[in-house]
Amino acid sequence: MARFKTVVSDVTQNDDGSFTATGTIRDLVGKTKTKVFTATTIDWQGAPIFKVEGAGNLADRRFKRGERISIARKCKAARLELEAAALEAAKAAAVDAA
Repeated sequence: MARFKTVVSDVTQNDDGSFTATGTIRDLVGKTKTKVFTATTIDWQGAPIFKVEGAGNLADRRFKRGERISIARKCKAARLELEAAALEAAKAAAVDAA
């Protein structure tokens, strides 16, 4: 059983090519309340990775390490789905144009 229930409600691509994702996360083991998150991508070693906004300094972090990992994993999957859908749409448009 998964420890966190992470739901990504929206993933959008910004004008600069980065992505922004929003959603909720809940710790199923610790029975904590649902937290709302916003994550944006940064380039790290040539690849986009999601960073949770509000993670802040160690003393005042809103999200634990496991929560941040779970959020990043779900956001990446949603981003890849969005990119795959855009690629399929571009291929369909190219076939229609030909």
